Amino acid sequence: MSFASAFGLTVLVVAAALLLSIIAGWISKPGWLPTRALAPIIVGLVLVSALFGALQIIKQQSSADKVPGHPSPPEGVAREPFIDKKGYVLRRSSSIATNDQDKVDLDTGCPGWGGMHPHLGPSRCGETADLILDQEGIHPADDRPRFIEIGHDSPGGYAECRSALAAKPSRSVSQLEATTLRSGERFCVQTDLDHTALVTVDDVSTDAFHQLEQLTIDFFVWRDN
Repeated sequence: MSFASAFGLTVLVVAAALLLSIIAGWISKPGWLPTRALAPIIVGLVLVSALFGALQIIKQQSSADKVPGHPSPPEGVAREPFIDKKGYVLRRSSSIATNDQDKVDLDTGCPGWGGMHPHLGPSRCGETADLILDQEGIHPADDRPRFIEIGHDSPGGYAECRSALAAKPSRSVSQLEATTLRSGERFCVQTDLDHTALVTVDDVSTDAFHQLEQLTIDFFVWRDN
């Protein structure tokens, strides 16, 4: 039971006790014989009212505790990602028939869509893409600065990524160049739904002209609400 519930219950009990004390004082006076006969009924009504009030407080608190959402974990407890994917492959595409292969929506872990409408190409389970691969590197569908690279020696968890993204430092970028994408490199992403993601590069493939051709990544995604 929360502090508010306990406080409300205490107030009800104290109020009921005071009311019973007042009633006892009244019915002890001469000439109050009819009231004495009704005393058990009055006492019962007061107790029932106090109990009903207490139950209402507890019920309201329980309902508040069940409001949908994703509350922050207690201090010192790691937040669990709701998406954890390994070996996701992005392939460069220049055809409508394969334009689901170069995009991923981190909020669903599925192939996503670019910013153009109407949507053309194969059906897919994702929405707006957070990562789109082209020959020059990767970028989000809305081209906003959503990426921040982090060092190899950093923990790279939710807290670090969220803190870095929330601070919006000058190193937040809208594109990661192909030359910076190497195996083992990690970067944080603020998704279009304002979730936090940590992406690790597993493997990079380039063509004869050193242009990005394929990227294999692992990623974790955490809810922020």
